[in-house]
Amino acid sequence: MPKLITKLERNVEKIHPSVTPGTVDRINELLATEDFKGLSDLIRRAIDCLYREYEAKGKLKPKRPPETAEERIKNAVFAGSKEVEIE
Repeated sequence: MPKLITKLERNVEKIHPSVTPGTVDRINELLATEDFKGLSDLIRRAIDCLYREYEAKGKLKPKRPPETAEERIKNAVFAGSKEVEIE
């Protein structure tokens, strides 16, 4: 039996969830709508939706903003850079 994951490290790039054939069918139906850029987009949006639901129910602790510059840097996510032309 696979190990039960109870927490992900923040720097994880890939996860390998197990799903039932019925869940695969539902995923394929959702992807067929072409409302998602791909499987990763669908999963991110589904998690965002579930997160908002749990927030509304009060099941998640309120987040406090980082107090120090070190905390803000530690929690920062590099978004990448790209050239932008301004007229």
